[in-house]
Amino acid sequence: MSDTVYMEMAHSLAKLSKCVRLQVGCLLVKNGRVLSTGVNGTPSGYINCNEAEYEEHHPWSLRHEIHAELNAVIWAARLGTPIEGATAYVTHSPCDQCTKNLLAAGIARIVYDVQYDRNPQEELSQFCRENGVAIEQVSIDK
Repeated sequence: MSDTVYMEMAHSLAKLSKCVRLQVGCLLVKNGRVLSTGVNGTPSGYINCNEAEYEEHHPWSLRHEIHAELNAVIWAARLGTPIEGATAYVTHSPCDQCTKNLLAAGIARIVYDVQYDRNPQEELSQFCRENGVAIEQVSIDK
């Protein structure tokens, strides 16, 4: 399958997120197989931001929500699925923390569609290059 197809799958997956601000999806893929998936949101069984009462979303989100990339890594770990050398397909460019976590988990390549406004692209690209991880933007028509 091509990068475009996996990115379309990530966007479809993102629709499962209950986040009111931004829905993000992530697929971990290796050798043509989807190994794990994740969406941004709270841990299973916890209240989501679309149901919670709060004054500002960002502080609430920092405390309660897990990003899609980390959710995909967590589910792979819970199920004992090796992900070293996989590609992460993410609807939005990963934040600094998610980028570090993906690299630490052995992800070899990161592909994203939308440049997230809080993540400077050059800094993200430089960090990945310095650590031997390929990163590229693959935009799709939605």
